[in-house]
Amino acid sequence: MKKGDFIRLEFDAWVKEPKELFDTTDEELAKKEGKYVEGGKYGPIVTIVGEGKVIQGLDEALLEADVGEEKEIEIPPEKAFGPRNPKLIEMHSIRELLRLPEFRRGEQYPAPGMEVTIGRKKGVITTLAAGRARIDFNHPYAGKTFIYRFKVIEVVEDPVEKVKAIIRLNYGREEDFEVSLEEKILRIIIPDFAKLDSNWIAGKLGVVADVRKYLDVGEIIFEEKYPGKSPEERDREHEEGVETPTAEKEEKVEEKKEKEESDKDSGDEGEAEEKGNGD
Repeated sequence: MKKGDFIRLEFDAWVKEPKELFDTTDEELAKKEGKYVEGGKYGPIVTIVGEGKVIQGLDEALLEADVGEEKEIEIPPEKAFGPRNPKLIEMHSIRELLRLPEFRRGEQYPAPGMEVTIGRKKGVITTLAAGRARIDFNHPYAGKTFIYRFKVIEVVEDPVEKVKAIIRLNYGREEDFEVSLEEKILRIIIPDFAKLDSNWIAGKLGVVADVRKYLDVGEIIFEEKYPGKSPEERDREHEEGVETPTAEKEEKVEEKKEKEESDKDSGDEGEAEEKGNGD
């Protein structure tokens, strides 16, 4: 493989000690090892070689791999999630933690094992003592060695498949995104679940950058579609007496005229009464 190749990849990844399945594209293996995620997507994935889209140790091994070749490699912490760093273990007061959004409502209290976010850093509470909490901001797999078994199934050439892979790599999922490429115009129709998702708003910038980097396109168009009212909906609204804005305006005009005529009649009657009293 060479840097920038889009490949279809299958793999099983294990933490070496204690042995634990970390990730896999094999649904049956995930179920067997108790790591199956309900609703998760299994099967070979499309990724980009040598571009940091997977952990460093696997990325380097992919550059040396051939299509159809099964390989097993050991990846040290330095080329996975890094060694453990004692400086990333910090002490924070319980009072400070109680000001965090997850505890502010008072529905839960800080406890060992809970994840917290402080200053945009995610960590885990390890101990509580004397009004203070010890929080570990190391990656959960820092210091771990991994065993990867993998096979490159094919090199992907289809540009639409490449775009879908880019969406997954930047957003985390690509299903239901409609992608078409004609005459160097790339159209991506955004599914309902992503329209207001802040993760998509950020991920879209990465999609644009990667499409420009890896594909020859002249224009990128993102589209959102919203359905109009069906004839059945319109008929139902009509039956329920829902009037159009034009009808409502006409009714208000009529009401205004009636009120003006009523006020005028009341004024005429008042004038006549005054004349009668004067006589």
